[in-house]
Amino acid sequence: MNDFRSARKQKGAVLAIFAISLVAIIAMAGLALDVSHAYIDKARLQNVLDATAMSGAMTLALNGNDAAAEALAISDALATFDADLENELAAASLTPVIEFSHTLDPFVPGSTPGIFVRARIDTYNMPTWMARVIGKDTVSVGASAVAGPVQSDTCNLYPLVVCGDPADDECLTNPDADTCFGYNVYRDDTDPEEECYLKTGTGGAGDTDQDTGQSCGPQEGDGTGGITGDVGPGNYQLLDFSKIGEQPDCSGGGSSFLRCALAKGVRLCPAGGTVPTKPGNTVGPVADAINSHFADYQGTMSRDEYPPDLVTDYDNPSNGTDPVVFYDEYLDRTAEGGPPGWDQPDDGIPKHRVKPVVIGDCSETVNGSGDVPVLATGCFYLTQPAEHSGGQRVWGQFVGKCGGNGPISLIPTAFTQERIILYKDPDSTDS
Repeated sequence: MNDFRSARKQKGAVLAIFAISLVAIIAMAGLALDVSHAYIDKARLQNVLDATAMSGAMTLALNGNDAAAEALAISDALATFDADLENELAAASLTPVIEFSHTLDPFVPGSTPGIFVRARIDTYNMPTWMARVIGKDTVSVGASAVAGPVQSDTCNLYPLVVCGDPADDECLTNPDADTCFGYNVYRDDTDPEEECYLKTGTGGAGDTDQDTGQSCGPQEGDGTGGITGDVGPGNYQLLDFSKIGEQPDCSGGGSSFLRCALAKGVRLCPAGGTVPTKPGNTVGPVADAINSHFADYQGTMSRDEYPPDLVTDYDNPSNGTDPVVFYDEYLDRTAEGGPPGWDQPDDGIPKHRVKPVVIGDCSETVNGSGDVPVLATGCFYLTQPAEHSGGQRVWGQFVGKCGGNGPISLIPTAFTQERIILYKDPDSTDS
């Protein structure tokens, strides 16, 4: 009888121990699940804040680093944050803190002029799932991101100076302006993609098979009009190579140097916000250099020394309504592996057809010669080969992003070439 009563007592103890152990097991499993969930949400939040800081830093750099620019940067950063939030993060009504600092380390919020941008969420109380068994209703998640410019002492530019309209300067304060110094700019798929040409003079029927665009922006002669100046009947000039210093990537002189500079770019950061131009144009070398990007080699150009772009196509017969390989399609073709049916040259250079060009005020030049004030830096995507003819035209599309430079860089008083990059937040382990 005593043994029976003892067994019943032990049975009750086992049930109690099992119940307690089950709670512990559920709590441990739930905590592991919720911690994993927290890591995923933290990664998502970090990615959104990275984009937010980059957006704010880009806007700040393009609008003058003053109080008005900071207000625009905050607006763009918050718009990016809201647009990129997904799922439960979007439902949490989060608002990041946006701060500006003149220095990176130490990051001093409010120091002026602001150069670096920080976007942070100190605490997001992520609701738990199973950890509530032990009374843990939330897990705290935080993240931080800092973005700002990295500058180069040598700026790689395409040696064309494109003449702009100084009166069309709304884009200095409004990055979404329809035009910028007389030029239409393609920023995203809400804008129409338009091919146009720059030219050095009137005439020039062309010898390519894709003359579909209109003249780009302000020019005289048979163009669309816009400004009148002494630059001549076209709207672009070459840099005066005798005044831009040594170019280590190019040797020799004359036409050989010109071909090299146009194929590779020149290392130049204009001092005092001006660039030197020269009159006239050497049609053959200009066309030879530009056409090397399309794997079309003439003159003294060689593929070994001047590799083509990763995308050499410039017409699109599969598109019956528009034969141009516009910038969006170009980006698709530069993606890893490219789309099915399109070959990428083994020696191709990505983004080689996207060229940073100076947009200048040519109104004070004499026959195309002189120091031209810099209005902006434009990104010009080459859409097709150039012509070996008088009144030479350079075909392309102004686009809003040039490598890491972001939208057209509007620096009216001086020129530096810079990229906006992410930095580790010196004040946070969450960066």
